This record gives sequence, C-alpha cells and structure tokens, in this order.
Amino acid sequence: MPADSAVAELKKIDFVNVLSVTQSGGVVVKGMLTSSLKDVVRALQAHRLIDGEDEMRDMAVANGSGAMALALEAADHVNKHKLTSLADAPQMRAVRRYNESDCHNMARIVYFLRAKH
Repeated sequence: MPADSAVAELKKIDFVNVLSVTQSGGVVVKGMLTSSLKDVVRALQAHRLIDGEDEMRDMAVANGSGAMALALEAADHVNKHKLTSLADAPQMRAVRRYNESDCHNMARIVYFLRAKH
C-alpha cells in the first residue's frame, strides 16, 4: 500500500486519546493518585477490575519524558559510535520495553472501558 493510501485510510479512523479522557476526569478509580495511565491501571488492578501484574515495576524508564530523554541519549550513542540504526543503541531496549508496556496498558484500559461502560 503506498504511503499516501495508508495516510488516507488512517484519516478515516476516529481515534480517541485515552490519556485525555483520563486527564479530563472521564475515568476515575478509587486509589488513583494521578490521571496517568500507570495510575489508572494500578487502581483498576487493585480493585481486581483488570487482570495482570504491574509490568511497570523494575523498569528503567518511568514515563514518556524519560523515554524521550533516553531516546535522545541513544541518538547521541549512535552518532558517537557510528552505528547504522537507532535500534542498535543499547538504550533503545529500555525505550522499547516502556513503549510496549504503555501500549499494553492502554489496551487493557480500553478493553475494560468497552466491556464495562
């Protein structure tokens, strides 16, 4: 599929920014300390509303800003060591793990909201 076609297809999808929903007060769970996705997931888990364990524990990256900072550090590493790809930088493993966990947690919230509300 050409890039222009893919972009046109994506424009047809009605995306919802779940973070903006949680931050606007649209999602409130007893025990949430903030409206961050991690806090929403932890509160839902505490009430046994969603399954799973806290995969954010023992993570080198704590939030999106940290992931971005580490990615910049990885870019510097790539330039300094003349690597061919950002994916080759060791810092990107932590960024990738954080992003995968974030997407997984987002999906857990969305599935719960669709099923129960």
